[in-house]
Amino acid sequence: MSLTLLLLVTGCARTQTVYKTNTEYRNPPLFLLAACPVPEYTGTEWAEVAEYAKQVQVMLDLCNGDKAMLREWVSEHE
Repeated sequence: MSLTLLLLVTGCARTQTVYKTNTEYRNPPLFLLAACPVPEYTGTEWAEVAEYAKQVQVMLDLCNGDKAMLREWVSEHE
């Protein structure tokens, strides 16, 4: 009889699984957060303005490339 009572008591025991959610915040890689360098204009003639405009355009393209990488990184870590 005591064996039957023991089985009844253990059958009523309930295991409850508790899940804990941890939030982990990640920052983007530092090289994507760096400021975009702006080339310094050192020309003295109007003809040099066109060359400077090309340099600025190259820097803008590089900067936009970094921002595209940042958007890709964010979409991978969502």
